[in-house]
Amino acid sequence: MNAPVNPEIQSPVAPVRKSRAGWIIGIIVVLVVVFLGGGLCSSYNNMVRLNKDVDEKWANIETQLTRRSDLIPNLVAT
Repeated sequence: MNAPVNPEIQSPVAPVRKSRAGWIIGIIVVLVVVFLGGGLCSSYNNMVRLNKDVDEKWANIETQLTRRSDLIPNLVAT
C-alpha cells in the first residue's frame, strides 16, 4: 500500500503541505489587508466627523459674533 514516490520529491505528502501552507499564507495576507483597510476607513470617517464638528463649532461662533455686532448700534444709541 505504499504510494509511488517521485525521486524529485522525498515525500508524497510534500506537495499537499506546500499547497495548504500557500492557502494559509494567502488567507492571512487577505485578513491583514482587510483589517488594515477597515482601520483606514474607520480613521478617515473619524477625521471627517471631527472636521464636521469643527465647522459646526465655528458656525456657532460666527453666529454669536454677528449677533453681538448687531447689538452694538443699540448700545451706541442708548
